Amino acid sequence: MTMQQDMLALIKGVESNAWAAELPPEPIFPAALFEIDVQPEKGWTAGATYANFIVTVYLFNPSKSNLMTKATAMRAAFEAYPWLLAEEESGDAAFEDWPEQFAYYMIFRTRGHV
Repeated sequence: MTMQQDMLALIKGVESNAWAAELPPEPIFPAALFEIDVQPEKGWTAGATYANFIVTVYLFNPSKSNLMTKATAMRAAFEAYPWLLAEEESGDAAFEDWPEQFAYYMIFRTRGHV
């Protein structure tokens, strides 16, 4: 599996309506969106290529309490992921395209093979 496939499976375990990179033109909520930034590690091991993967997850929900429940579940799912290094940041988010939705972002750093 690729990191993209791993993250999609992990995130769909919490929010089944999950998308990589962007939501569809007419999104249905609640939803999750994620992006992965790859930061290669150099010089750590001979013969193996590792990288840090910065995974940004955006959660959308019309209910603030349901949003926070999903955020707690997402945090627990990432904490169970064996290659998690840290949760780096999280907080409320706002998207002009969907002002009626509550949004929350979470940034996780993981490590793995490239």
